[in-house]
Amino acid sequence: MQERGGAARPREPSHRERVQRSDTRWLLAWVGMFAAAMLTLLVAHQLYRITGPHPAFTSFLRSLKHYARWLIPGQKVRRHPLPLAAPLPGQHPHYATSSDASGQDAQRTNA
Repeated sequence: MQERGGAARPREPSHRERVQRSDTRWLLAWVGMFAAAMLTLLVAHQLYRITGPHPAFTSFLRSLKHYARWLIPGQKVRRHPLPLAAPLPGQHPHYATSSDASGQDAQRTNA
């Protein structure tokens, strides 16, 4: 015979609680892996700097950056080391005076 005042069965968690617990576990796993990856990169970088210059690896990274620029839109143009010169006062930009040399005015009048 079963006792009436005995130990009660533990309440089964609801679906929402199970999902929340699972999501929390996945989040903690992701954060842990991300922190481990960042720590690994930091240690590798410090080891690289401590062990001295590595010209072959530096050259490889530069060539990799060169090829990576072609994959990113807007990065295909080689940047000039000096900033663009400001136009002198009284000097018009090229596009404002280009129609005189190209004969576009004459073409417009003939149309």
